[in-house]
Amino acid sequence: IARPILSSSSYRNPALNKAVGGVSNSRHLDGDAVDIRVSGWDSESVKALIAAMVKAGFRGFGLGTDKAGNAVFLHGDLRTAPTVWLYSNGRVGKWTTLLGRDPVAAVRQMLART
Repeated sequence: IARPILSSSSYRNPALNKAVGGVSNSRHLDGDAVDIRVSGWDSESVKALIAAMVKAGFRGFGLGTDKAGNAVFLHGDLRTAPTVWLYSNGRVGKWTTLLGRDPVAAVRQMLART
């Protein structure tokens, strides 16, 4: 990926996790999760990032949007069972532009190839 990768969150202590609205079983508490800012990224860069994360062993992926539906962050974690979800109350938003008509299915397909 020929661009900077900016992490907006990785390990969180319990107080910080609570302050940012993290769930009680957040992978950030275990230190095996990262949120990466993808605002303004093109489709090929996002797909390359996900492919690299899958290759590195990430199995949990969350797709985050802002209120306007723009794809703003990608959560990745090292859980064992492949899992993909949408943040922002399940809004797909512009993830469809980056990953295809069903972005959750697109990431699941990338996970299935490993």
